[in-house]
Amino acid sequence: MLQEYLIRKSEEILAEIEAKISNEEELNKLNEKEVRRMMICWLDGFKLLQPGDFLRDHPTNDAELICLIQEKEEFMLSTLEFFGLPKNYMEGAGHFPWWGKERKEDKLAQARKRAATKGGKAKVKNAALEKAKKKRGIEKKVEEVKPTYFDIAVFQQCFKRFVACDGRVRSAAR
Repeated sequence: MLQEYLIRKSEEILAEIEAKISNEEELNKLNEKEVRRMMICWLDGFKLLQPGDFLRDHPTNDAELICLIQEKEEFMLSTLEFFGLPKNYMEGAGHFPWWGKERKEDKLAQARKRAATKGGKAKVKNAALEKAKKKRGIEKKVEEVKPTYFDIAVFQQCFKRFVACDGRVRSAAR
């Protein structure tokens, strides 16, 4: 039921996420409270059936019966965990999974390039080139700090997987 509901709203949800990601100013303001507010809006109108609803219609005297009750937002998050969303995502787990990897790859590529050019190629130095390198060095130092805003791109990726899967994928997950 959740998947069918979210498939109907997926264009709207993905458009809102894309608008946040494409606007750097909005993205930098994004935090857990704002994302929770967005999720509440996305799930407005979705009725999550709780165990109590079933048990009212089918009473039982089973003393060992235990029920787990979740709010709609928590149910959506726990469902998306099957599609790659990290546990405790709302508390910051799994944010910016690719952060730092590009920088390491760039350093390796530069080291390989230096090793290849050591064979005798003369290095051309001029003041403008040195100034540009220094400026890039300052920019790299700024980029080395992991972002502090909420990484909604991880949610977006898992959400896309969830709304794209069919019955065969759901059966395999079960």
